[in-house]
Amino acid sequence: MLRAILTAVLVAVLTLPALGGEPGKKETGLRADAAKAVLTYVDWCAQNGAPDAGKTALAAAKSLGAPEDALTAADEALDDAEQTADDAAIKKARGIHAPKIAKILDKLAGTKHAAEDDERFVAYRLDAIRWDASKSRMKKAVGWVKGQDDDDHGSLLMARARGVAGEAGSVFDSLELDRAKKGLLLLGSPDHDLVGFVSLPKSWKKGKTYPVLVGVDGAGSNHKGYGVKSASARGSRDVIVLSPVTLSNTNALAKKTYPHYPQSVLDEWDKKRLDFDGPGVDALLRVISARFGGEDKVFLTGFSGGGQYTYYKLLKDPEHVAGAAPACANFAGNGKQGAPGAGDDGGPPVLLLTGENDKHREFTHGDKNSPGIEPQTDHAEKTLKGLGYTNFERRMVKAGHSPLHNLVYEFIDEVLAGKR
Repeated sequence: MLRAILTAVLVAVLTLPALGGEPGKKETGLRADAAKAVLTYVDWCAQNGAPDAGKTALAAAKSLGAPEDALTAADEALDDAEQTADDAAIKKARGIHAPKIAKILDKLAGTKHAAEDDERFVAYRLDAIRWDASKSRMKKAVGWVKGQDDDDHGSLLMARARGVAGEAGSVFDSLELDRAKKGLLLLGSPDHDLVGFVSLPKSWKKGKTYPVLVGVDGAGSNHKGYGVKSASARGSRDVIVLSPVTLSNTNALAKKTYPHYPQSVLDEWDKKRLDFDGPGVDALLRVISARFGGEDKVFLTGFSGGGQYTYYKLLKDPEHVAGAAPACANFAGNGKQGAPGAGDDGGPPVLLLTGENDKHREFTHGDKNSPGIEPQTDHAEKTLKGLGYTNFERRMVKAGHSPLHNLVYEFIDEVLAGKR
């Protein structure tokens, strides 16, 4: 078991991004030193029956630019080795080699560099944590996060650091809590790229559980602004707000609109956005449950394009939905295929909200070839009925194209009070 954990910890170690300019003389020298230290550990693995750990470390040496002849020789030695080392021996060896490797990576992270190379130097710091998440190194990591000029960027770095630090990442708990209670915390998970803005009720206390509202913005993709308004409309309610940075809510995935994701992520998931959003939001919800006491069944709402995820989650996973209130929401049928159905109890409560004065009421942007919110809601209602949902209401209100935050919270109040 420990061997599997140790191997997992090192997966993707030192897969440094090739962003920015070429490494300077000092950086090149330190990279060579780090590669040499890693190869020393690889050699121990080959000689002491730990080829699995050695193969993972070998990839790290390669990413640091170790000489090809040294890589080839190490690879051949690992191929000839049998897996005989026990967990205790591997742990002891890592305890000797990993701190030395991490120390060199710390020096790399602290080397002066051009702004265009920032991502590469962030990777050095994160890789140092991967190798050796010691108390002193994690304390410095907290200072690094606090020292960022932009809190959102700092929170994103904190999420990445937590993702590689394992249990040592708990050093960030108080900082996370402070940001989530005073404003919005940009939260990540250890096993998915999707991030989201989280707001805790000011009355939040450790050890209690809280309802969670997952609210998704529309095509404008102002996920933070949506989270701010949702948290404001929450008032004194004991509800955790999550505004996930989804992809399915918008049209083109512009990097300017999605600064929290590298272009490679946007390119990879452009044609399968809900395959990114679904598991990604679930990963965040697991973090919110473990760290902040979020309840297992969540409330859902989505404005305009945010309805794509809202309906998808509702249809695909009704067992984990406490209630759903799509607001002037789009529905293209996502989630219908393979949907489990509402179940014997008729499914969770659902309130379909639309606006009487919605500019997209009948047609989207006036295009008669593009059905608007009302015909899309007709489609959603028909789909819900076909899947056995019986506990739902459709309501048109005097409003334009709006997320209708206050009505969503009134719906949540009714569900929690047992009135739906």
